[in-house]
Amino acid sequence: VLKPSVDLLSSQNSDIDILSFKLDYVLPLSKTLSFESGAKMSFVSTSNVAEMLGYMTQSDNFAYDENIYAAYVNGRAKINKTSLQLGLRAENTVSRGVSHAMGTSNDKQYLKLFPSLFVQQELSEQQTLGVRYSYRIGRPRYSNLNPFIWMLDPYTYNQGNPDLAPQFTHAASVNHNYKSMFMSSVAFNYTTDLF
Repeated sequence: VLKPSVDLLSSQNSDIDILSFKLDYVLPLSKTLSFESGAKMSFVSTSNVAEMLGYMTQSDNFAYDENIYAAYVNGRAKINKTSLQLGLRAENTVSRGVSHAMGTSNDKQYLKLFPSLFVQQELSEQQTLGVRYSYRIGRPRYSNLNPFIWMLDPYTYNQGNPDLAPQFTHAASVNHNYKSMFMSSVAFNYTTDLF
């Protein structure tokens, strides 16, 4: 049995503009103690124009803007054979996604703190032991936020979710180094709000 052919013509155009500013300051307090701080601002503006003609005709212009304001403080110290680094970063994110064809708008704003800790101990001239911890953020890709239904064939389509939130990960590890030749590590990651 011959099945009828299906024609679909699609086009997609994406523009991404990124503007960022960064300022860092380092204050050495002594040979074994230093203090760092800084700030960063980034502004992202994207426009995704999609058009489909054929068995399914539709078009959309998805605009997404994301502004991130971040500041951090960091301290480093070396006490005898122990190196220590402690940091804290604050991020305030403001975003807005607008689908013109679907008439939807999604606004988000959140402020989060991200601590980090690193300790390294010299066990001998040939061995070191290190412990790390950090709290991280992972943001969805812009295409994952676009609610436009992108047809791949008559039975398959992709569609983003504008309500996706960022995911957050606690990352910890213990590392051992012997003679800078043999390295071993045990790591643990715990992620919440996985997208």
